[in-house]
Amino acid sequence: MRIQSLHVRDFLGVYEAELDLASLTILYGSNGAGKSSLVDAIRHALTGDVVRGEVLADLVRAGAKKATIEVMVGDKRGVLVDVTAKGRSVAVDGIETSAKEVPAAIQGALGVSVEALRAALTSGALFTMKPDARFALLAALTGAKFDRATIAAALGEPTCADLARLGIEVPSSLADLRLAADTAVQKRRDAKAKRKNAEDSDAHVPVIAPDLAAKVAATTIEAVTQRLVDLQRQRDLAIVNASTDPVEHLTRRIEQIEAELPVATRLPEPSLDEPGRRMVRAETAVRDAKARVTQLESRAVPVSSRLSVAEAKAALDAAKASAAQSQKALDVARAEYTRREAIVEAVKRGGCCDSCGRPMGADLLDIAEHAVAEAKAAGIAAKDAAKDAAARVQAAEADALMAEKSAAATEAVKALAAAREAVPRAEADFRDAEKAYHETSTLLDKAKAHNAKFEERARLVAERNKASTPSAGNLTLIEAEIVELSAVRSSFKPVADHARFVRWIREATETEEAADRAEKRCLAVRDSLVRNAIEPFTTAANAALAVMAPGVVVDADLRVGGLDVSRLSDGERTRVLYALQLAATRLSGARLLVLDRVELIDDGGRQSLKKLAAACAAEGIQVVMLTCAAPPATVPAGIAAYELKAGRATQLGVKHAA
Repeated sequence: MRIQSLHVRDFLGVYEAELDLASLTILYGSNGAGKSSLVDAIRHALTGDVVRGEVLADLVRAGAKKATIEVMVGDKRGVLVDVTAKGRSVAVDGIETSAKEVPAAIQGALGVSVEALRAALTSGALFTMKPDARFALLAALTGAKFDRATIAAALGEPTCADLARLGIEVPSSLADLRLAADTAVQKRRDAKAKRKNAEDSDAHVPVIAPDLAAKVAATTIEAVTQRLVDLQRQRDLAIVNASTDPVEHLTRRIEQIEAELPVATRLPEPSLDEPGRRMVRAETAVRDAKARVTQLESRAVPVSSRLSVAEAKAALDAAKASAAQSQKALDVARAEYTRREAIVEAVKRGGCCDSCGRPMGADLLDIAEHAVAEAKAAGIAAKDAAKDAAARVQAAEADALMAEKSAAATEAVKALAAAREAVPRAEADFRDAEKAYHETSTLLDKAKAHNAKFEERARLVAERNKASTPSAGNLTLIEAEIVELSAVRSSFKPVADHARFVRWIREATETEEAADRAEKRCLAVRDSLVRNAIEPFTTAANAALAVMAPGVVVDADLRVGGLDVSRLSDGERTRVLYALQLAATRLSGARLLVLDRVELIDDGGRQSLKKLAAACAAEGIQVVMLTCAAPPATVPAGIAAYELKAGRATQLGVKHAA
C-alpha cells in the first residue's frame, strides 16, 4: 500500500490541495492552516470515520456544497469520496460502493483492515479505544488465536480434570475463561455450604471414645451380638451353679424368656446387602442428576429460527452458487470497463486504428466513450447483483447458524427440563432407599434379639434336661465383659454416621479445593494469554522506542514504568505514541505512518526521529509528518514538503546537490 497522490477540495479547513506523496512527506503550517484536515481527509476516505463533528455535513467546508477526496494508491487504484449534506458516495477502483461494502472494498484494494488503518493514521488511536476493542485489534495484528484446544493446553490436564469434576466445560474463548472462573466460584460456595451442613450434622452424632471406636473397627456387629449371647448363657449357667435349686432356677428363667418371646419360633433375619446397595445407587443418582442440570443450564438458551437445519443449509448452498455467478459477472464487467477505458485513452492520445493504421478521430472518441459508459453501467449493474447475492449469502449464513443454534438449544431445553424433573425423583428415591435401609436394619436388630432369646431358651432347656451342669465360672468377669460388649454394639451406628459425614466433608472439601484451583488457574491463564497475544506488539513497540527513546519501555498494559502514557511529558509521550503507531503499522502491513505534531519532539529526539524515518523508508513504510514549525526554503531531494496556508497547499522547492 503506497499513496501516490491526494486531492482534497472543500473538506473541513481545506479549500483545495493537490499533493504528490513521497516516502517522506512533511506538511508545514500553523494551527488551523489545514494540515490536520488533509490527514482527516485520508482517514475519512479510507476508514469512513466522521473525524470531526457529529454528522457528514460537518465535514463540508463552510460555504461549499460538496467535499471531494481522491486518494490514489499504487498502480491506478483509487478511492473517490464525495460528501454532501445528504450523504456520502464512495467509488473504489471506479466502481461505486455502498456504505456497508466500503470496509471490505478498502481492505480488498489496499490489503489492510480498516481497524489497522485507524491505528496507523492517528497518534494515540489505541488509547481512544475501549479496552476490549483495543485488545481485539492487537490480537488481530499479532495473529493470536483462542480456541478450545489452545486454552486446554494452557490450562493443563490437572485443571481440565478439576473442571470436569465441577461439571464445567473447557473454555473455548477468553470470555468463557472468565465465565468458567465465575462458575467455579459458585461451585465453591455450594460445596462450602454442603460441608458446613455435614459438619453441623456430625456435631450431633454422639462422641465415641477412641478405644470403643477402635474395637468397632476391629470387629463386626454380628460377632459382637453372638459373643453377647454366649456370655449371657455363661452368666445364666454361673447363676444356676450358684443356686441351691438349679432345676428350679432354670425353669424360672425359661418361663421368663418364653413370656418375652412374641412367637415360639425362630424369626428370619433380613439381609442389609441389597438395601445398602440401593441407598448407594440412589445417592449416586442424586449427584449425577444435579450435575446434569448444571451442565445443561449453560447450553439451554432459547433460540428461535424460521427454518429447519436442512432447509437453512439448502438455502445457503443456493445463495453461495448465485453469489459465485454474480461475482464472475462482476469480474467480467470490470475487465471490459478497463479494456474500453484504455481504448478511450488511446483515442485521446491520437492513436491509430489497428486495421487501417490511420489516426482515430473525434467520431471514434464519441463511440469509445459511449462504450465506456455502457461498460460502466454494466459494471454497476453487476456490482448491484453481486451485492444482492452477497446479502443473500449473508442472510442464508445467518439463517443456517440460527437454525443450528435453535436445534441445539431446543434439544438442550428439552434435556434440561427432563434433567430438572429427574432431580426430585432421584432425591425421593434416595429418601425411600434410606428409609427402607433403616427399616430393614430395625427388623434385623429385632429378629436377632428375638432369635438370641429363642436360642437361649433352647440351650437352657437342654441344660435343664441334662443331669450335669457346667462350673459357675467367674460371674463378675462375665458381667464386666457383657457391659463392655453392650457399649461396643451401641457404638456401631454413631461410628457409621460419623464416617458417612466425614466422607461428605472430605468430598465437599475436595470440591472446594478443585473450584479454588480452577478459578485461579482460569484467571491466570486468561492473563497469560492476553500478555502473550500482546507480546509481539510490545516487542515491536519497544524496538521502535530503542531508536526513539532509549531506555523507555512499554509493558503489556501499554504503560511506561507503571505510569499511564498521559502522565508523561509532551516530548516523551509523543515519542511513545509514535512507537506504538509504528508497531501497529509494521504488524498490520499498512505501510503508512502519519506522525502529528512533530514539533513536540525535543532537540534530543529529532535525530532519533530522522533515524526512525530512515528505517521506515528502508522498510517501504510511507511517512507523513505534520508540524507547526516554520517551513524551510527548500527540502532535500526525495522528500515531498508542502506549506499549508488558509486551506491551500504549496509545494516547497527541492534543494539539489551542488
